[in-house]
Amino acid sequence: MIKHVWAVYFSPSGKTEQVTMAVAEGAAGVLKSGEIHACDFTLPDKREHPFCFGKEDLVILGRMPDGFRTKSCLLFGTEFADMALQLRL
Repeated sequence: MIKHVWAVYFSPSGKTEQVTMAVAEGAAGVLKSGEIHACDFTLPDKREHPFCFGKEDLVILGRMPDGFRTKSCLLFGTEFADMALQLRL
């Protein structure tokens, strides 16, 4: 059972943060999870320590498009490791 929703993002302009948080809030509402945690790894000092997630965590990973070749926000719940779900934005 998912108890925590994590919004993890790289967002120099702030737009990816907005989208990632909106997806996390929507997921938390559907899952009836009260906790949403945010991890901004835009600045280098935020990337010094590894992120660790458990099987009760749903991680919404947002990053900016890479040269407009990739437009994605990845949802990954460690409980469902065999099912990676990718949303096209």
